Amino acid sequence: DEVWDLVVFDTAKSVEAEGCSLFLLEDGVFKLKATTGLFKNREKFKNKEDEKNVFYEPGEGLTGWIGVNGRTLRIFDLHDADRLKQIDKDLTWKTKYSDVSDLDRTPEAPFLGVPIFVEGKSIGVLRVVMKTSGVAFSESDQVILEGITAQIGAAIHRIRLVDRIKTERKYFADAIRTIGSE
Repeated sequence: DEVWDLVVFDTAKSVEAEGCSLFLLEDGVFKLKATTGLFKNREKFKNKEDEKNVFYEPGEGLTGWIGVNGRTLRIFDLHDADRLKQIDKDLTWKTKYSDVSDLDRTPEAPFLGVPIFVEGKSIGVLRVVMKTSGVAFSESDQVILEGITAQIGAAIHRIRLVDRIKTERKYFADAIRTIGSE
């Protein structure tokens, strides 16, 4: 968890975003793993433990859409429903969870979300909102996030390989012990 906290903090800093969140596919939903985040609804999310209950169903909201479609989404304004519909007729911004507490303070709410891939499958989303300068996220910001998500995907892949090797080693060690005791 501490590693993911560093990832979102450093990602937000690197693209000058006010908020950054990391969601990973777990038990069939995209679960929040780390956030720089203030919550839009402080009554609902009073402490860090509450973050463990934040998730998006596949296809739900922008995060679920990115996760299911495996496509980057960079838009100037989250509130622009017409622009979202141009991208995909079913794409809508849900206010289920917000990375910053005051998204409504400016007329526009820039957003950039990038899928995380492992072995060609989308297994998560890294997203940022609100440039500190008040402008839209640039193509350069997108390239930075795509590089970060590639590294996240590679790290997760390596962790899974190591876990699989440990499991196989234990299986074979147990099998050898069983054979040796017969």
